[in-house]
Amino acid sequence: MRPILLICSLLLLAACGDGGNDPLGGASERVMVDGAVIIEGDTAQVCYLVLESYPPQCGGGLTVESLDEDDVPDAEDAGGVTVGHARLTGDLDGGTLTVTEEPEPARGEAPADDDRPRRSLEPAEQAELEALFHDEVWPLLEEQPEGTWLDAELDEEGGYIRVTVVDEEGELAEELRSEYGGDVDIRGWITYLE
Repeated sequence: MRPILLICSLLLLAACGDGGNDPLGGASERVMVDGAVIIEGDTAQVCYLVLESYPPQCGGGLTVESLDEDDVPDAEDAGGVTVGHARLTGDLDGGTLTVTEEPEPARGEAPADDDRPRRSLEPAEQAELEALFHDEVWPLLEEQPEGTWLDAELDEEGGYIRVTVVDEEGELAEELRSEYGGDVDIRGWITYLE
């Protein structure tokens, strides 16, 4: 199942950071996030990282307000904790998301309607992109604090380096955009809505 695969890859990536950094500080915007929803008592969270524990615990994410556990798609009990996966839309203020719309099923690892144009690269250009990924982008990501990025891959078919960051408008996303331009396709766990 995709959520389990995503969670496993996130657990591996979490070991690379030095922890303790809140990439969301100060934001106050309308956003959408996909993730594991964990509700224990009166506390709800949407998580980009779920710890390997029973009952499940959020290893990184947002506190959620105005969420009814009956509205979480495929929610089930796991050791006294309600767990499900959902796409939540609402207002983000610091580390708290106030849900303003009905939760939807989570979209998974990447949007199914990926409309970014494919780039046809010559073999030499493909080799340059691979070198950029392995020699510059990956080492830059490994230096980042835990909880700022989730995944990175070389999309050979599309001709891009795809990086999923927690905050698509955060410092890491801006650095990747300014440093590597069109070679890096940046996806955000937090998607800011207009």
